Amino acid sequence: MCVSQLQLAILLGMTVALGPLALDAYLPAFPQIATDLNVDHTDIGLTLSVYVGALGLSQLVGGPLSDRYGRQVVLLGGLFVFAVAAAMVAQASSLNEMLAWRLVQGMGGAFCAVSVPAIVRDQFHGKDAARLFGLIGLVMFIAPAAAPTLGVILLAVADWPAIFLMLTGYAVFLAVVLKLRLFRHLPAKER
Repeated sequence: MCVSQLQLAILLGMTVALGPLALDAYLPAFPQIATDLNVDHTDIGLTLSVYVGALGLSQLVGGPLSDRYGRQVVLLGGLFVFAVAAAMVAQASSLNEMLAWRLVQGMGGAFCAVSVPAIVRDQFHGKDAARLFGLIGLVMFIAPAAAPTLGVILLAVADWPAIFLMLTGYAVFLAVVLKLRLFRHLPAKER
């Protein structure tokens, strides 16, 4: 494979970081979202619950699909679903609409999350796999810490939909980079 272990760790860490970014980047925008959607601030917390529930439960579907149809199809499909849902959240005009799209976004995020460990297990075993999981953990450790700060920065220059548009752009960027840098170098049976 033409991708080094460090490059693979960064690529897969960036992919796993999608989940924490989708959870934490919009936390500073809760008051603004509540005002714009004309709901109580506590009601916005439901968007977290819906996302986390979908993220957890959809992995039960994403794993078998990844085994059946391949890592590339499920991971890139998950990124596509995540990106579209994030763009639709940015356009939500009611809490129910936002909840529905956060549910879909969680499903897309789950397909990404479940694909990463499968790719590692496909490529490495034993100490090499443990080392790669450690490197991925280090890379993705930054996401939950940086996400709220990123949200605050985006709120300083734009309204809350910019956070979800950033998530859309990040998912599209990941899809392109993974397609060109990772999946292009994997043997057909391992895609």
